[in-house]
Amino acid sequence: MSQGGDVIAVTGLQLRTASLQPDLWLRPDKDQPLVCSLRVETAIHQEADADNLLSESLNYGSIIKAIEAHVARLAEGANLALPVLAERIARVVLFECHAPNVTLELERPRALLTATAVGVSIHRTRDDYDHDDPAPRLKPTASNPDRDSLYIRQLERHIIIGLNPAERLDEQKVLVDLEFRHEPAPLDDDMAMARPGWQGWRGAVKRVEQVRPFALSSKFPRYTHPVLNSPCPLSCSTSRPRNRSRSSTSSSPSLPSSS
Repeated sequence: MSQGGDVIAVTGLQLRTASLQPDLWLRPDKDQPLVCSLRVETAIHQEADADNLLSESLNYGSIIKAIEAHVARLAEGANLALPVLAERIARVVLFECHAPNVTLELERPRALLTATAVGVSIHRTRDDYDHDDPAPRLKPTASNPDRDSLYIRQLERHIIIGLNPAERLDEQKVLVDLEFRHEPAPLDDDMAMARPGWQGWRGAVKRVEQVRPFALSSKFPRYTHPVLNSPCPLSCSTSRPRNRSRSSTSSSPSLPSSS
């Protein structure tokens, strides 16, 4: 349950910026779309009792305006990685809007031609930061960054799949979702994304795209196995829209010793 039982949610906020890393066509300084969704767990019963929700309370309108203003101020050609921008937006929600916490998803819908989106998911609280600095910095002991993930949604493939003779005549659409975790490691203030466990995502996508069409059973582990041959913790789920079947597998390799 949320803190105080109340939730402020924003879903599918459309943003545009030319501050991201080059797009799929390697065009620098290109205005690119972003989609931001977030959830803040809080309590607004005092404002509700006072009938003063709009002027003083934390509300979705002020959060949206603060995010839009921050993205508009970003320098063109700043070459920001998506997770870096997600971290900055989280700080806007926490320290400009004074939210106690935020769970945030930030997506680039045009990062891959064959997938719906590439995105990152993070959760932050005000306690994750050192408040002694004028600009709040992540504490080295903060645990929430260890649960950050990078994901690819609905990577589309067409393969021969199924046991019945009729299913072996035509390729069927298969949608693959990938989620990458990262190994705990010290983070600098801006999370300049040489994040352990995330660097191999393009290679995993390439392995999915290079798998040749072939016949296999109605379950998917044989298809996902090449993808999970990865040094980083990741999960892979596949679905067939035609028959609504779905399968999930995951890989959690041993983390290297810190010594």
